[in-house]
Amino acid sequence: MDFIGVDGLRYECKSAGSLFPQIVPHTRQMVLKNHRSKQQEIEQTFDYMILVDTGKNRVGICDWNSCKTSNKDAVVMFKVNLRDITVVAENVTPDPTLAGIDMEKCITSLIRESI
Repeated sequence: MDFIGVDGLRYECKSAGSLFPQIVPHTRQMVLKNHRSKQQEIEQTFDYMILVDTGKNRVGICDWNSCKTSNKDAVVMFKVNLRDITVVAENVTPDPTLAGIDMEKCITSLIRESI
C-alpha cells in the first residue's frame, strides 16, 4: 500500500514507460512485492491500483481483483487485463517547464500531507 485515500481506501501506484502495450491484451508484468522466502501466500494490501504509463502519458486504475498475480521465487509479479482498467487520463502533453521537477517526490509529499 502506498497511501490511504480520503475515502478510506488503500491505494498502490506503479509506473513504467511501456505499461499499456498495443500487442497483448494486458499490461506488462510488474513486481508487486519482494519477500525473503519462496512461494508466500499473497495478501491483499490495497483496494485499488493506480497504473501510470510514462511513455504513453496515460493513467488508469483497477481494483485488487483485477490484478492477476504470480509467484516467482521471492518475487510476486502482477499484470492486469486492459479491459479491467479504467483510464482516467490519456494523451497528456507534459509541460516542458516542469521537466526539471521530480514529480514522484512532489506527488509523494502531497499524498503524505493530505493523510
